[in-house]
Amino acid sequence: MANREEKSGVTWEDPNDWEAWQPQEDRVGEAVASTQSPMNTVIQEYMQTIAAQSVMQTGYDYKMVQRAIERLLMIEGIENLTGEKIVGAIFSIEEEEEEMNSLHASRGDEISANEIDGHETECGASGGEPSADKKSAQERLMREYQELRNATLCKICHNNIISVVFLPCGHLLTCVNCAPQVKACPICRSLVRATAKAYFN
Repeated sequence: MANREEKSGVTWEDPNDWEAWQPQEDRVGEAVASTQSPMNTVIQEYMQTIAAQSVMQTGYDYKMVQRAIERLLMIEGIENLTGEKIVGAIFSIEEEEEEMNSLHASRGDEISANEIDGHETECGASGGEPSADKKSAQERLMREYQELRNATLCKICHNNIISVVFLPCGHLLTCVNCAPQVKACPICRSLVRATAKAYFN
């Protein structure tokens, strides 16, 4: 009677046939490992070269140099590895990463802007409190502007900007045209002995 063995729930008539009956996923894993291993070995060999070591001595870390060598192998192959080629590949990697980061940042800004616009549109369409608050703020600003403008107008003609200082009291109340008519300061009632032109920036 033939020898029988059980392994991983599978029965073989001959122990020597175990490899032939090996589960398929195990064989696939070994095949992938066998295809990756030579590439890793080649990269590690290049990492030991003077060119790679010299680039790392300039400040680039091990992983970045490794990525650069892998890029050279995959894209153009390496006939004569030099530090210049490695640094060039590093620059290309960094530029691509910067472009990707800029692209993600711009997309994020666009999304934020769209969200803000959408929120403002919803608030305006609903006629809720944000629109009322905005209108109230505009009215308040208009009042403040009008008060400020009135404060700078001549207190006699109310048309021209005040530009004359009464002396010696120092009050500023009238424009150049109206100042000669004033003999006593309207605020402190002191006699106006002289006037001075005021200049505003």
